Amino acid sequence: VPASKRRLYLWCLSFLKPYRWHVAAFIACGLVVSAVQLAIPRAIQTLIDEIIPSRPFDLFAWLLTGIAAALVVMFLAEAASNLMERTVREYASRDLTLAVFNQLRRLGFSYFERTAVGETLSLFHNEIPAVEGIYDRYFPQMVQRLSLLAVSAVLMLSTSPRLSLLVVPFALGYYVMGPRFERKAGLLAQDVNESRSAFTKK
Repeated sequence: VPASKRRLYLWCLSFLKPYRWHVAAFIACGLVVSAVQLAIPRAIQTLIDEIIPSRPFDLFAWLLTGIAAALVVMFLAEAASNLMERTVREYASRDLTLAVFNQLRRLGFSYFERTAVGETLSLFHNEIPAVEGIYDRYFPQMVQRLSLLAVSAVLMLSTSPRLSLLVVPFALGYYVMGPRFERKAGLLAQDVNESRSAFTKK
C-alpha cells in the first residue's frame, strides 16, 4: 500500500479513536456472539452422541439450561454489538463531516474563488459517503470475520490440530486474494466518483 494511501486510511480511522471503548465493546460482543454460535452445535453434538444414549437426565437438563443461557447471552451481546456499532458509526460520521466543513471554512474565500462549486459539493456527495462506508460496512465486517476466524481456529485446534493445518492454506488464500478483488472494486468506485464529480462541475 502506498504511503499516501496508508496515511489516508489512518486519517479515516482516526475518527474512531475518541470512541475506542465503544469499539472495544463492539469487538468483545462480536467474540461472544461468535463463540456462542460455534459452541451451540458442539453442545448439540454432545447431547446426541453422549447424553441421550446413556440417558443421564440430570446432565440432559443441565445441558439444555446451558444452551438456553448461552442463547440469552448471545442475543444480549448481539443487541449490545448493534448499539455499539451504530454509536461508533453515527458519531464518527458526524465528526468527519464537521472536520471537512471546518476545514473548508478555514480555507477562506480564495479557495472558493479558485474551485468550482461542484467540486466542493462532491466532497459531501461522494467522498464523505465513501469514507463513511468504512464505518458502516468494512469495519464491522472485518471485526465480525476476524472474531469468527479466531473462535473457529480455537475450536478447530482443540478438535483436530491436523485437520486445522489442512484448512490453513485455503484460509490464507482467501484472505490474500480477497483484498485484491476489493482493491479493484475500490478503484472502479473511485473512477465512478471522479466521473460524477466532473459531471457536477459542468
